[in-house]
Amino acid sequence: MRFYSEKDRQKGFIIGKDRQGKQQNFPLVTMTIAVVTDDGSKFQGPLDMAKRAAELKEYAKTLPGSNYVKQEYLEKLS
Repeated sequence: MRFYSEKDRQKGFIIGKDRQGKQQNFPLVTMTIAVVTDDGSKFQGPLDMAKRAAELKEYAKTLPGSNYVKQEYLEKLS
């Protein structure tokens, strides 16, 4: 957010021209990252792991601003 002026941060958007030259309000840029780890035993394959990461990212996008969510699957030591 430090790259936006205080005025733009308060408004929650910037004013600029789109590709057709029409003035538009553009939301401030945010970033959402979802990370899933596995010890090799929790997911049947990469697609299952990617689906779980997509679910986490969908959840994180419901939160305001930029977010990072992580779900770890670690092998339990006996």
